Order: sequence, then C-alpha cells, then structure tokens
Amino acid sequence: MSKIQSIIQKIKEPIMICRIIMTVLGVVLTGVSVAIFRHALLGVDPYNCLVEGVVNIVHITYGTIFSAVQAVLLVVTFILGRKYIGLGTILSMFCIGPIIDAFAPLLNFLFPGPGIVLRFVLLIFGFVLLCFAASLYMTSNLGVSAYDAMALIMHDRLPRISFRLCRIMTDVCCVVFGFFYHANIGIATVGTAFCMGPLIQFFNQTVSVPLLKGRENK
Repeated sequence: MSKIQSIIQKIKEPIMICRIIMTVLGVVLTGVSVAIFRHALLGVDPYNCLVEGVVNIVHITYGTIFSAVQAVLLVVTFILGRKYIGLGTILSMFCIGPIIDAFAPLLNFLFPGPGIVLRFVLLIFGFVLLCFAASLYMTSNLGVSAYDAMALIMHDRLPRISFRLCRIMTDVCCVVFGFFYHANIGIATVGTAFCMGPLIQFFNQTVSVPLLKGRENK
C-alpha cells in the first residue's frame, strides 16, 4: 500500500472522521463566540485583545487582522515547533477571522444596541460556547492554533517553567498590548483567563472524550 493510500485509509476511519468534524466544528464555534464577545462589549479573551490593538493601529477589518497575526505566529511555529501544526492550525488561521466578520452584522441585526442585561446574557452564552468549542478543538488533537502553540513552544524550550506560567505570560503580553492600544478589555478578559479551564474540563468529560471513545470502539 502506498503512502497516499495509507493516508486516505486512515482518514476514512471512524475515529479520524470524528476528529476532523470536532476540529471543524470547534473552529467555527470559536469564531462565533468571539463575535458574540465583541458584541457584548464586556471584554474579549487575551489573544483578541492583541488583535483589537492591532486593528486600532492599522484600521483594517477585524477578521483580516486576526488571520494576519495568526500567519505571523505560524511562521514562528513552523520554525520552532512544527509538531504542533495540523488541520486545526490551518483552519484557525484561515477561517476564524472571516467567521467573526461574517457573524458580526447578524448580531448587529438581531441585537442592535443591547442593554446591560442582554450584554451579560451574550457574555455568558459566548463564554460557554467558547469553552465548548475549545474542548472539541483540543480533544480532537489535530493541531493547535499558532497562538496556542506559543506557550507550548516556550514550555518546550524552558521546561523548568510550567506550561501554565508560560500561558499566563503570553496572555499577559497580549492584554498589555491591547490595553495600550485601547482594546476591549473587561470582565470577559478576566473570565477567559481564569475560568475557562474548569468548564473546558467539564465538556471534555461529558462530550468530547466520550465522542472519541465511542468511535474508538467501532
């Protein structure tokens, strides 16, 4: 069997099909959740603080800058940690930004000028959706986004520093940059930095891992 035939055969396996679907769905829902965060005007996650800061400097569409920053980080990942590159990496770079730009007008149409109560409802919904998306995307294990790879690469190069601290360092750099360039920093920024872990773990145990285990037995 040739290498190409082997790859095709592997893709046809039920567990691989499940991984691909989980990756694609996770990326799509990530884009939707970020658009909801931005519409709620109560802060965004650390990486999107960086993106908003750059947008405020160059005044190009949010989705374009999102993809451009991912592309720059992908070059770094390719040089220092190419093992983290996969389907999820490519989809994150090319799809999340356009999804954010496409979904924003729909939110403006459905919820024009939301009041404070609706903004908090959108925030909570967006946060839960983002954690669910992250669970699908991470559990599928088909590559990570270029930004997520930064902390992993740092931990690989400096093993004495815990991954958690490496991630905090990358997040803090993004938030500081966003702060100086007037990004949307708020309660959502704090929530995503400190509260995502437990909810992602909940979705891992109740949804993502059972999905994969069910396909492994087929």
